[in-house]
Amino acid sequence: ASTPFRGSSAGRRSSLVGGTPRAGNGVSASVGLPAEVVAWQTFLHRSGGLNGGWSAEDHAHFLRLKAQATNREELLRRVVQEVPLQDERTALQHVLWHEEYLSLQQRQRDAVQAW
Repeated sequence: ASTPFRGSSAGRRSSLVGGTPRAGNGVSASVGLPAEVVAWQTFLHRSGGLNGGWSAEDHAHFLRLKAQATNREELLRRVVQEVPLQDERTALQHVLWHEEYLSLQQRQRDAVQAW
């Protein structure tokens, strides 16, 4: 199912179809962009933006803990202890989200540089 929304000045209907931004005529709005750029944009859109759905404060705290942790287990333990309202499940989800975030971000950067 697609979610329609109004374009700002053109007034054309747009929607997300299969995770790819499309104009009302079905033509990809990202024609010509490397697939890695589209994948990065789609990932951010679907996963809560640059903070992975966490508040900016909680995500910043997560990043500080990640920089200090020597392994994933330590990071998870400290996130559960120090980030309010986060349990083992949500901490692990955020760690996995961040790993994918970094991977897709690097692929996008490489693709743009090669483009």
